[in-house]
Amino acid sequence: MASLASVLIIGDGTAGTVVANKLKFLAGKRAEVRVVGNSQRHYYKGDFMFIPLKLKDYKECYKPPEFLFNAGIDYVKEEVVRVNVDQRLVTLRSGRTLSYDYLVIASGARLAPEEVPGFEGEARHFYTLQRAMELQEYMDSFQGGNLVIGQCAGPISYPSSTFEFALMARDYLESKGAAPEVQDTLPDAQLRHLF
Repeated sequence: MASLASVLIIGDGTAGTVVANKLKFLAGKRAEVRVVGNSQRHYYKGDFMFIPLKLKDYKECYKPPEFLFNAGIDYVKEEVVRVNVDQRLVTLRSGRTLSYDYLVIASGARLAPEEVPGFEGEARHFYTLQRAMELQEYMDSFQGGNLVIGQCAGPISYPSSTFEFALMARDYLESKGAAPEVQDTLPDAQLRHLF
């Protein structure tokens, strides 16, 4: 009998969870799928745009990571400190080592709004839970005037969210009598890849 292929996925966020579940579904008993991550909560970031407009409570946007993995997936709640590709070994903070045949690195992205000139201060976003909550406070206090909604250049987690947020923000603010002048400032290059 042939041995099982061992797949090790580093990262228990959206990408790691989706890859693990899809791989286990497709490979079934032909592969051992293991995920290593140390997230306390798995946030569905696509919901963050609804928080500032009070269309979702932040408590609806997360679940324990363990809850999201299909049966047959081994979830190891630890931090990876070293990857040795030559020996196909991953070392965890506890000192434990895990071997693999195939390695998937799904460690996620880091937002860096502080690196965008002029962003810190007046600009706001909903790409993290904390910032979505801060934007909710701002939207609550908005009394009217210009509301410029745009997107920085580069990879975008949820490309359509800027458009969706602009439409929902107008409805939300009109419902509270703030009557905003909403402008969307996406560059043409970003518009082209969406349509």
